[in-house]
Formats: sequence, C-alpha cells, structure tokens
Amino acid sequence: MLSFENVVFKYEKQTVINELSYVFDEGKTTAIIGESGLGKTTVLNLIAGTLKPYKGKIFNDHKKIGYVFQDSRLFPWMTALENVKAVCGDEKKAKFYLDMLLPNEYEKYPHELSGGMKQRVALARAMAYEPSLLLIDEPFKGLDEETEKSTKEILRQYLVGRTAVLVTHSSKDLDMCDKILRLECKDRSIFTPIIFQEKTDM
Repeated sequence: MLSFENVVFKYEKQTVINELSYVFDEGKTTAIIGESGLGKTTVLNLIAGTLKPYKGKIFNDHKKIGYVFQDSRLFPWMTALENVKAVCGDEKKAKFYLDMLLPNEYEKYPHELSGGMKQRVALARAMAYEPSLLLIDEPFKGLDEETEKSTKEILRQYLVGRTAVLVTHSSKDLDMCDKILRLECKDRSIFTPIIFQEKTDM
C-alpha cells in the first residue's frame, strides 16, 4: 500500500505540498506531471523517506524501494557492471539487466560514459535491485530518439505488475502509465496539488 493523507511539506517557510491526499494503485504505474517547481520530485522523496512531511501521514508498506534519480548517481570508482552488481550481489543478474540497456560496456567507468549511457546504467541498477516499488525521476534525459524508444519499451515491460511512480515533463512518457497525478497551483505562493486525473481523461 502507498498513500498520502493530508500531507503538507515545507521548505523553510515556503509550502510546496499542501494537503495532498492520494492513493497510488498497487501493481500500476502512476505518472506525476506538472510545471517545474510544483513539487513532483518532492513527492518522490517523501515516498522514499528522504524527506519527512511537515503534517499529514504517508502509508507505505513497500520494503524494497528502487529510485532512478534525475542524475545517474553512479559510484565513480566502480565499473558499469560493478555499479549494477552493487545492489543485487549477483554478477549473472547484473549482466542480465545491463545487457538489456547497455550491452558490452561492463568494464567502463562512469567518466567514460556519456550522460545517456550513465542513465541507462542507473536504470539497469534499479531494475536489478528488483524492488516492489520503483521511483523514477525523468529517466529518459540525454537519450537520443531511437534509444529512448527502445529503453522505454524495456522499462514498460519490466513494470508490468509492479508498482511505480514516474515523474516526467514529457507527454510521450504517459503512454506507459496507468494513472496520472497532475500537480497544479492555485496560488504561486502556495504550491497546491489540486487535480487528479486518470489516464483515460487525458
């Protein structure tokens, strides 16, 4: 189960999330969309537990949570394969997931990879962890059109039956999501999520 109940979050005196109540469907992928600065990544960090709500409650019974950040956050002293293996402890499994997204690059270090390549290693690492809940923040940045298309299809298949929350600015990503949570703002001084739309309403 993953849900928010009247959650408020503030950065110092600025309210970013105001009275957010929402239930994320189990086994489904929910997209969070909205303008920059409305708290999309903040919602992911609240789910992950790296931020704590100012008020309200978050119910999350997922014990294994994977997170794909906007920046790859790879360990610079590890090769691509070692980065993936670090979360699963199984070289065979690490190769399996890395081969899906970036084959034949096992021994390269992050500084030898392009931004898009690093992002694919980060995605492979999150997939190899095999979490019950996957949080994904702009996962296709830095990818060319063809690579983005193939990466998206791999992720789409991986997420079948899994619970995931995807933050995106691109309408092209919404076809891989089951539900859409749109964050909007009534007052620029208080960022307030006010509209919850199902995918079929888009």
